[in-house]
Amino acid sequence: MTTAGPSFPTTVVSNATLSGLFSTGNVLWLNPNNAKATDATYTTSATTNLVPNTYILTCTGFGFSVSGTILGITGVVLGHVTNTGRIADLCVQLLKATAGVGSNYADSQGVGFTGSLTDTTTTYGGSSDLWGTTWASTDINGSGFGIGYQGQTLGGSATLDIDSVTLAVTYSSSGSLFRQSSMAGVGAGGPFFQNPLNDRVRGLVIKERGIILPNRSVRWLPLAC
Repeated sequence: MTTAGPSFPTTVVSNATLSGLFSTGNVLWLNPNNAKATDATYTTSATTNLVPNTYILTCTGFGFSVSGTILGITGVVLGHVTNTGRIADLCVQLLKATAGVGSNYADSQGVGFTGSLTDTTTTYGGSSDLWGTTWASTDINGSGFGIGYQGQTLGGSATLDIDSVTLAVTYSSSGSLFRQSSMAGVGAGGPFFQNPLNDRVRGLVIKERGIILPNRSVRWLPLAC
């Protein structure tokens, strides 16, 4: 398997609402473009009891170019709060064509929960986690693929500062059919090859486009996982 990224978004905007996300924001993110890189410059949203929810920090345009089967997606948000208040995640959701899809991975112990004045990293999903939905490579490669982040105050005034948001995509290459076994060349009748199902094939040669011919020179096809 192969992992592309982590990559930064090229488009970051502050939305009060977004298709597919259940909640409505109360407070704008100022300078949302500051979430495009880890560089100690921040996009901020100042919540209070009267306006408890941040807008949705909508991050897209990650520039992926993947192929094959999507195995998992990992999101990382880096940030902190600038006072002694605390903020929990309200909505953390992936975007397909700029609309929310799949599971809400809001974490009650998210970026601003501890009230820390120094940056905290929170990771969502993982290399084998599809966030409760299905993905094609075209979804990942599209400019509308991304992640939406929204926080909420846990009481009182609290300003959430986000330094950066990244996504990484783990996938299995579509052209990878066989790999050489650790037993290649051992024993009579070798070499051996191994396919993704761990079936052993002996005395065969793998050519392009999956054509298998006996007793010829080997042309390897890579296996990504």
